[in-house]
Amino acid sequence: MIKKIGLTILKWGSLLGIAMAALLRLKVYANHLDMYSVKGIFDLLHVLLFIGALYLCIKEVRDILPDGKIAFSKAFGIGSGVSILAFFIVLGYLYLYYDIIDKTALPELNARNYQLYTNKIAKDTISPTPTITTDTTGNTTIETSTGEKIRIPHYDNALEAALNYSFRDVLLLCMLFNIFVSAYLYRRKSIEITKQEDAPE
Repeated sequence: MIKKIGLTILKWGSLLGIAMAALLRLKVYANHLDMYSVKGIFDLLHVLLFIGALYLCIKEVRDILPDGKIAFSKAFGIGSGVSILAFFIVLGYLYLYYDIIDKTALPELNARNYQLYTNKIAKDTISPTPTITTDTTGNTTIETSTGEKIRIPHYDNALEAALNYSFRDVLLLCMLFNIFVSAYLYRRKSIEITKQEDAPE
């Protein structure tokens, strides 16, 4: 039983990680073609991948259990396994992408972050020319007209950039959806069992 559960987690975690990496690759092509209007579609696909992989994995494990029931803690643990495996796959892909596949991607990411933050601050503050300072390590800080200091994200190496995205946009989001999917499958099965017990003989 434990082996079956482990293989199920391995299967769905790997599928989710590979699908996420493929989606990121497609997003890069879309950006190069200036297809920024499809960004919302990619975000929606990310969410659907998270929910789909978690739901199918937990449901598959629940269905092979002897009584067909799964506790919330067990469901959450299974979903966590899927999330962590997907995180490491995406982390590995992004590291290879920034460090080997496209060495210009990291400088472009830093430049895009700089442009994005400076444009946003220029629109949101009273002063049209906020103070921008850059230290010797390349970290840039914007001081707004109200005195607020905002640090612009800057990545010095491929691992730092890959870890930031993988942790924030894969692991944390996946764990968040895991809570709801686990609760849904636990509650759904509990309701089904209650109905069967209450059914007339």
